[in-house]
Amino acid sequence: MLERFTENVAAVQLHHNQSEERYFIEFNNNFFLISEFTFGFIEYVKKNPGLNYGSIGNQFQLSPEETTFIVENLNNEVHDIISTEHKSSVKLKITLLNARYVNIISDKLKFLIRPSLLQFIIGLLAVVAMYIGMYYYLKGHITKVTGVNYYILYPIFLCTLIIHELGHSVATKRFNLAPREIGFGLFFILPVLYSNISCIWVLNKEKRIIVNLSGIFFQLFFTLVMSIIFFAHKEFLFVLYNINIAVIFFSLFPFIKTDGYWVLSDFFGKPNLFENSNQYLYKLFKKEVKFDLFYFFYSIAHFIFIFYVLSIFIRNMSGVLDIDFHNITYVSLFKGIYSLIFVYFLINSIISKFKS
Repeated sequence: MLERFTENVAAVQLHHNQSEERYFIEFNNNFFLISEFTFGFIEYVKKNPGLNYGSIGNQFQLSPEETTFIVENLNNEVHDIISTEHKSSVKLKITLLNARYVNIISDKLKFLIRPSLLQFIIGLLAVVAMYIGMYYYLKGHITKVTGVNYYILYPIFLCTLIIHELGHSVATKRFNLAPREIGFGLFFILPVLYSNISCIWVLNKEKRIIVNLSGIFFQLFFTLVMSIIFFAHKEFLFVLYNINIAVIFFSLFPFIKTDGYWVLSDFFGKPNLFENSNQYLYKLFKKEVKFDLFYFFYSIAHFIFIFYVLSIFIRNMSGVLDIDFHNITYVSLFKGIYSLIFVYFLINSIISKFKS
């Protein structure tokens, strides 16, 4: 058993977040929170291969029975970490930029992560936004935008999303960690871009929040560059600004795992917020957990959001079910199928939450 335990712990990495006194075990870029004792125990075995039960027991002042019990239990837990396929919230991942190129680019751009530059960019964007707003106010047709070349706008919008994800990677590099790939996948059934920055768990709370907000910072920086290039094309900038505002609001939304969710989780020190909030009200009703004001209101708001989204799609189902098959189009067919799939997965998700 001890030999197998030594082999298993050799495959994992240990991390200590000194500012928050949190300890992690890592395998394949998946991080798991562990106790201080577990950290010290595994670290000792990793650094001293070839130990016997007696020497381990003497090191931690344990009896032979206690040493055997701890080794067996930790070996099972470490083996599960190594052998279990850990599910990600993003499915069907496709890598757009591999870790090597992400690190090269991030290393070149990490000098941009500074508060003074963010203030400067926000100030300039505010001036440009006010100028464009005044232009449309004086022209009197702010609700009717014409002359926008969408063949240019769509690629710029895609670049904006990639730049947003790159911002997280650059901030990660700024704090001397190695970000991994940037890719595309499905969250629930929504297409999303993602940046693999799981390593930031070893940073303190303030630095994790900076990393999580750096996507918006880089998005604003890119918008400023586009504002300079297309300054004469006010209608184009008007549409671009509205798209960016929508992306930023979506990024800050705290009820799905976007930037706002992670900022909220880190700021209030609530790891696994999404999973814990799904079960909190049920466990509170059964008196299995103590009352927590944050979890109480977050859980209620979370379920209101879920049922609100569900109600929107149920209302849309009337249009989906009342189909005029003589005048059906590919667009209406796609919307109908997408709505049915969305409702199915949403109901299935809700049922699984109550089962858990």
